[in-house]
Amino acid sequence: MRPRSNLMVCAASSATSKLLMQRSHTSAKKSSTSRRCSAKSLNGSNSFMIPPASKKTTHFSCLLCRQERSGATISPVMRDADAPVVQCSTCKLVQIGSIPSALELDTFYDQGKQAGNIGVSVDIDNLWTRQKDDTLRRVNRAATLIPKGSRVLDIGSGYGFFLREMKKKGYKIDGIEVSDLSRAISAKVAKVAVHDIDIATASAGEIAKLGTFKLITMFHCLEHIPDPISFLKRVRTLLTKGGKLLIEVPNIDDAMLDLSDPYRSFYWQFAHCSYFNAKTLSITLRKAGFKHVVASHTQRYGIENMMAWIVAGKPQLGSPSYSTSTTGLKGLEEWYKKDRIKSGKADTLLTVARV
Repeated sequence: MRPRSNLMVCAASSATSKLLMQRSHTSAKKSSTSRRCSAKSLNGSNSFMIPPASKKTTHFSCLLCRQERSGATISPVMRDADAPVVQCSTCKLVQIGSIPSALELDTFYDQGKQAGNIGVSVDIDNLWTRQKDDTLRRVNRAATLIPKGSRVLDIGSGYGFFLREMKKKGYKIDGIEVSDLSRAISAKVAKVAVHDIDIATASAGEIAKLGTFKLITMFHCLEHIPDPISFLKRVRTLLTKGGKLLIEVPNIDDAMLDLSDPYRSFYWQFAHCSYFNAKTLSITLRKAGFKHVVASHTQRYGIENMMAWIVAGKPQLGSPSYSTSTTGLKGLEEWYKKDRIKSGKADTLLTVARV
């Protein structure tokens, strides 16, 4: 283990444990029902608790209400853009105040800016090392939803690791990726069809050419979509009768947003148009025509990453941050992740919906 990690462990382990338990106890009192929606049908309330940056009312076009609304400014700027983050006073969706144009988003992804924003180099071996645990977790989850041999479509397939591993498991999988760089890499990594089609703007005929699928997956994709309801309506046409949609997005009820000011400043980014919790994601899916919406949570990032934010004010990027490499912290790591999941304050939200 690197000296810097040792220093963080020595400085933060005891204090962090106490802080987490205090925060967990306080949060449990504040929202004993609304945050407990792991692995069950959604019936809770909105629970996003970050105080607004300003008491001044902001007017904007709400992506969920689909009309002009007013609400609080959560943050006046993003880490990589001079744009506010706002929360609708009606539906409680958190979103970017000014939606980026299609041209701005295309330029952002084609130039690989998002990878640079999170400190990740576009190196296949390095990326697989970092994404292996996440990828295999997703493959295992998808395998519980459909039989082998089923047709699967992964929208926003990135560098193709999920495509490759699903293919190994015997699934007939295609990908969709609008980034030129990512699409070129994923075609080599997975050796399956990776389509250059924008579901949001393609004609009905172009979408129909893809065929239908038993399962469609979207991992950290929906939060990037400027009009999520319209997009999901189009996605729904690609599912067979009884087909399922598996979505993974960041969870706006993430406990780290309460624990670390630097993390909160880092969290808001230009690429993310929406910030969902279980309630707002359920509403979005139902407005798009999906039924039987069931949510669960998972904690992707580990205890050392949390310590890095609290002690150093920056993410843990030097090694895979999804699990601890320190034997002495494994017990604390397990407790930390289980506590985040149980409370509904994990960093990631998983949702399965059916047509």
